[in-house]
Formats: sequence, structure tokens, C-alpha cells
Amino acid sequence: MDEVLSPSTRLLVQLVLILGAARVVGALFRRLGQPQVIAEIVTGMLMGPTLLGRAWPEWHAVLFPASSLPALDAISQVGLVLFMFLVGLELDLGVLRRQGRLAAGVTIGTLVLPLLSGVALALALQPGFGPPGVPVAEFAFFIAIAMSVTAFPVLARILAERGMLATTVGTIALTAAAGHDLAGFVMLGVAVSAAHATGATGVIRAATVTLAYVGAMILLVRPLLARIERRFGTLRDLKQTGLAILLLAVFVSALLAEHVGIHALFGAFLAGVATPRAHRTVAAIRGRVEDIATLILLPVFFAATGLRTDLMAAMSGGNGSWTLAIIAISTAAMWLGALVPALRAGLGFRDGVTLGVLANTRGLMELIILTIGLDLGLLTPTLFAMFVVMAIVNTLATAPLVAWLYPRARVLAETTRATAASTYGLVACVAHPDSAAALGRLGADICGPPPARGWALRLVSVSEQPGLFPNEPTEADGPAEILAGVAQGAGSAFEPVTAQAGDVVDAIQSFARLKEADLILLGLHRPLWGGAQLGGPVARVAHAAPCDVLVFHDAGFRGARRVVLGLGGDNDEAAKRVADRIASRPGVELVVIDGRRDSGRVDALKAAAAGADLVVVGIGAAWDLPLQRFDVREPRLLAELGTSLLAVCSGEEGD
Repeated sequence: MDEVLSPSTRLLVQLVLILGAARVVGALFRRLGQPQVIAEIVTGMLMGPTLLGRAWPEWHAVLFPASSLPALDAISQVGLVLFMFLVGLELDLGVLRRQGRLAAGVTIGTLVLPLLSGVALALALQPGFGPPGVPVAEFAFFIAIAMSVTAFPVLARILAERGMLATTVGTIALTAAAGHDLAGFVMLGVAVSAAHATGATGVIRAATVTLAYVGAMILLVRPLLARIERRFGTLRDLKQTGLAILLLAVFVSALLAEHVGIHALFGAFLAGVATPRAHRTVAAIRGRVEDIATLILLPVFFAATGLRTDLMAAMSGGNGSWTLAIIAISTAAMWLGALVPALRAGLGFRDGVTLGVLANTRGLMELIILTIGLDLGLLTPTLFAMFVVMAIVNTLATAPLVAWLYPRARVLAETTRATAASTYGLVACVAHPDSAAALGRLGADICGPPPARGWALRLVSVSEQPGLFPNEPTEADGPAEILAGVAQGAGSAFEPVTAQAGDVVDAIQSFARLKEADLILLGLHRPLWGGAQLGGPVARVAHAAPCDVLVFHDAGFRGARRVVLGLGGDNDEAAKRVADRIASRPGVELVVIDGRRDSGRVDALKAAAAGADLVVVGIGAAWDLPLQRFDVREPRLLAELGTSLLAVCSGEEGD
């Protein structure tokens, strides 16, 4: 049979076997509560010497001879480049910045402790399993990276299947996994560069090149692509030309990364990170690229990995004891790294352990890193197989352990509480792109995750008289789209709405009534309101609004971590409702200043605002913020505070 199979025929036969077996095994694994990617990993392992090579060596030699592996490797590399681009595309750096202290603590704990345990484990493994000629430092650094990785895509799929994406535990776990992806691949880029370098000077140069490449992609390429998208809509529309340009950028980034000695996959990952984050952009790209990458090309990678992996060798003799030790140490490091910060932040023991189990999901990301280490000679085939067993065992354990620790009844209880708030809605009014991002961040902090919802409303006046909104072009990706995109990136469900109106104030009120909104959010700055006045129609909106009205003064707002609530006016209840809602998000600290009996309340508020991200007060004379003054001059508190301010009015205040 070997003689009658041409290279092209053999490749087609291999693809049929690989893809067919992956779907069959996947159907079985889904019945066991495991995601499809786990089935593909196991299928790939069974195609190699682990099963097929042992049970039917003649067929294995005919179907997968060594001479055919380069073709499979080439196909799998294309799949990995596209997959790593998708991973980078899903990684929102804004979410990492905006998450609270709890998420940051879990991210750091589940990164640092596995790194340290990886170094200790590498020192123990090096005498018996270290590759000859590889310096101990390089070997230890790579093992540390391999011990600290979390499979973000697999984790997201497990959480989605269990309905946990909107839970506190699910949000924190995804944030930590995103942080792991970014930190892990930056460290991997340094490790790959160092493996090609010689001497201390070469290692320093490798680290410098890696960090410079990361900085260039995030600080230069990312804003450039965002400007191109806003100007031309190439990525937004994602027609064939737009998709071709985007894929060209991905492969060019991968090629440049490979050329400077980092790795092609790292370049593809950074291309995804640099892609603009408009919600429609991400969804459109994923819809075009994901199926080809995950259904066809990635199973080929698993097969190519399995063809050079003998899992039985990892469990034979003394190797089995070391494999079990790797599994135990990796699990303990992740669990403790999540449990300690969770307990310190006030979460329960069960929640902390659940976070550790989720962080211990290894999956495809681990296999990618291990394959790179094997190709670079940083791992021996035996050690590679031992770590592959660790990745499979830890990932297989995730779904059943999470089901036990976080049962359906608890998920349902959290979902029910969220559903009770599903009617909560916020209308954020925006006019200028410069104010859209801050309004989007604040809107997300107030609105929170779905099922609560928000609308980014931009109304263009058709009147010839100077009105609420200056005359501006109605480009497709204008302020409303920017605001909605930022809020969506922070995990909130916002819909952009742009329309013309004769009386924009009446239109705002009518829109809020139509949507049965709970809040109207207004940005306070000159370009928004027009003319020389500071506030314009704030009073008109507040007097007849069907809900509470928020007036936002932006002083460089980047997200609410420390919020100061000032009490002492007629709108205290409305201000407290808003502040409590923001403070209900994980990691937000709320400080309350009670100035109801203090004539120096403004000075006390200013002192408390030092180091805060946001000050929340009720509109009224108590804070020198009477409603009418917004229309004529800048109130004292805005001029002197120096911190972003959210002034709240119940909609009935006529002070």
C-alpha cells in the first residue's frame, strides 16, 4: 500500500483520518462533559506511538511515515498562527486594567507561585531529564513558563457551557487567564530569543528585542489600526479586501517575529492584541477565521504533536513518579495561588478552590508552549511527554471538579439574582469621540455585566440654532460606537444608537421612557453642550427626566477602583444607589464622607478624593452644585476637586 500512495494522496488520507477521528471522539467526550478541544488532544495522542504505533505498527508506518510529517507540520503551523491571532483578538487589555484588586490578586497569585514552583521543579528535574548542553537557567525559565500557563479558550468554553461567564468566579477566572496569556507569551518570547542568543549580552539583547516588539505592536500598531478602522471601516465591514489585509498583517507580524528571533506564534498573538476592539469587528473576524482554524487546522496540530509523543514512556519506570509529581506540584501551585488572594478578599474557601481549578486548565496553550520547547531543544522527548500528560490530566479534571465545587443550583441562584436585575438599563448620551471612552468605562462600571443593558445615544440636532450637539459628520463608527465598544470590552452590553432630533433634550427623555431606563448619563464638557456655557440643558433634562440623571465631569477617568461617596444633600439616596452599584463590582473600594452636619464638607470631600478614581455626590447646594449653575458657570467643586466627579439628580430636583 505504501507504494501506491503518492504524497498528495497520503496527505488527504491523513486529513480524513484526523478530522473524522476527532469528531467521533469529540462526540464521546461531549457526553462526558468535556469540550471538543480535549477530544482533539487525546485523538492526536492516540494517532502516534501511544496507541496506533503500538497496536498496528505496520499501518502506522504506512499512514504516518516520518517522510510525511513535514507536510502535517506546515499545515499545523498555519493553524497555530491563526489560532494565536484569535487568542490575542479575544484578549482585551482594557479589561485587565479595569478589573479590581481581587482579579489582580488572583492573576498575580496564579502566575507568580507556579513560576516559582516551576523553577524549583526544574532544578530537581535537570540532573535526570535536562537536555544536554542547555544551561540550567534557560531550562528553569522555560519550565517555569510551562507551569504557569492557563488555556484561555478552553476555560472560556467550559465557563460558557456551565453558564458561569457572568458569575463573579467566572469573571475573575477569565481575567486571570487573560493576564496569564499576555505575561506567558511575553516570557516565552524572551525564552525563545534567549535560546538563540549566546552569553549574557545576547540574553539581554533578546529580552530587549522582545519587549521592544511588544511595545511597538501595542503602542504604535494598535492605535494605527484603530485609526484606519475609524477612517475607512476596513475591519468593520470585513469584506474580502478587509479580511485579506488583516490576514496579511497577521502573517507579516508572525514573519517579523520569527525574523527577529522571537517566534512566529508570538507575532500572530500580538497581531490579535493590536486589532481594534469594536464589538462587531471581533465578532466578524472570529466568524470568518475561527471555523477554519479550529475545525480543520488545529486537529492537524494535535495529530502532528501526537505522532512524536509516546505517552506510555512518560509513565514507565521512574518516569511515572516524576510525572505524578509534576501534576501534583502544578495543581497545588495554581490552587494556592488563587485561594490565598480569594480568602484575603473575602471570598469563601469553595470559591477560592474553584478559581484554582479553573486556572489549572492547561489545554492547547500548554501544548503549544511545550511543542516550542521541544523544537528548540529545551525539552527532551521524554520530558515533553511527561508535561503533556500533566496538561491532559489537569484539563480533563477541570469540568468535573468545577461541576462538583460550583453545582448547577448555585449557578442558577446567581443567574436568578442577575435576572432580577435584567430590567436595569442606562442611557449614556455622547456627542464627541474624545469623551466617548471615559463615558464607556463609567457606563460599564455602573451598568455591570449582562443581563443589565445600556444604550450609547448620540442625537444630532436638525435645528439651525446652536443646540446640544455641534454639527459633526455622522460617520458609521462615531462617538456612540466608540462608547459602546469600550463598554462592551469591559463586559457590559451596550448598543450604539445615532439619530437626528429637533429637540434633543426631549428626545433624550423620550428615549429613556421608551427603554424604561433607570439612569441617564450626561457628559459635562464644553464641546458636548456647545457655546460658552458649561452645562447647557442639564437642568432641562433633569427636571423632566423619567429616571435618575447622572452628570459626569471627566478628569482622566480610567475605571473605578476607589470611589468616594459624599452625603449631605437632597439627592443623597440617588447618589447612594449609584455608588453602591459601582461598589458591588469585585475589587471596588467605597469610602463614605458624611457631611450632613459639617460646614466644611467640601474641604473634607476634596481631602478624601486624593487618590480616588471617582467622587459621587448628589446635585444640590450642600456641595455647591445647584442644578441651575451647570448652565451658567463652573461650580466650585468641579474647579477644585481634581478628580472625576459624578453628580446625581433624582430627576425631580429643582434646586
